[in-house]
Amino acid sequence: HLVGLGLSETMNYSFVSQGLLDRFGRDDEARRVALPDPVSADHGLMRDSLIPQMAESLGRNAAHQQLDAACFEIGRVFFRNAGAIGEEDRLCLGLMGRQPGAGEVSEEILFLRLKGLLEELARIQKAPAPELTAATHPAFAEGWCTSVCLGGESVGLLGLLHERIRHEWRMPSPVAVCEVRLDPLLEAVFTAPTFSEIPVYPSVERDLAAIVDASVRHGDIVRVIESGAPVELTSVDLFDIFSSDDIGKGRKSMAYSLTYRSAEQTLTDEAVNRLHAGIVERLKKELR
Repeated sequence: HLVGLGLSETMNYSFVSQGLLDRFGRDDEARRVALPDPVSADHGLMRDSLIPQMAESLGRNAAHQQLDAACFEIGRVFFRNAGAIGEEDRLCLGLMGRQPGAGEVSEEILFLRLKGLLEELARIQKAPAPELTAATHPAFAEGWCTSVCLGGESVGLLGLLHERIRHEWRMPSPVAVCEVRLDPLLEAVFTAPTFSEIPVYPSVERDLAAIVDASVRHGDIVRVIESGAPVELTSVDLFDIFSSDDIGKGRKSMAYSLTYRSAEQTLTDEAVNRLHAGIVERLKKELR
C-alpha cells in the first residue's frame, strides 16, 4: 500500500552509533540498549527509533543531488523497560523536496502531504482516522511536532525535522518524518466488512456553522455531534473553516453538512428540523 501511495522502501541495520542517536535527543538515554561487544563504534547501540536512520537515508540522497524523496521503513526498535529489554515493530515515513501535485517546496506542503499519507494508509488498513495534537520533541522544529493518536491511543510522532538536524546532512529544504507503532495500524486489517442494505428512503441534508475558540479541533466537534446523535444521522462533513476580525480574535467558524436518513420511512422536514435542533443545542452547551 505504501508503494502504491508513491513511497520507496528503505532498509537499515538495527545497530547504530551513539552519535547518531544523540543528535535526536538524549532524554531517553537510560532506555538505550548497548551491545556488550560491538563490531565497531558505529554499531554499538540497538536503535530505539527509526527516525535517525530515515533522516540519514534522506541526507545521503541529498548529498547525491537527489533532493526529492518519499520513503518508508518498517523495522524493529529496542529499548529498556523496567530493566528488561523490550522491542516493537514500527513504521517510519520520510519526505523531502517536491511532492506530487505541488509545484513548490514548503513546510506546510510537506507536513500536510505526510499527514495525508498517514490518513490514507490508516483508511486502507481499516484503522481509526489519525488525530494529531501538538507536542514537543528535540528532534522536531518548534511548532511542527504533533503526537499521533489512533482510537484515542498515542502511537507516535509526526512533524518537521529541526533545522539543526538537517544541517548535519546539508539538507537545505524542510524534511517531514513520521514514526508510529505498527500494531495499532494492523489491528483491524483482517476485519471482514459487514453488509448494509441499500437505503430505500431519501436522505435530507442540513448545514450548521459553529463559532468556536481557535483551539477547538474538528474531532472535538464531531465527537459532540455524534455523542447521543439520533440513528437517523448518517454522516457529518466539514466543508468550510473561516476566521475574521468580525468573528473575534482567537475565534473561527466551522461549517458542517449533516445528512439524515431513516431506514423505515421518508423523513419530513419537521422531523429533520427537530433532530437537527437537538444537535445544535448540544453544541451550544458543550463547545466554547
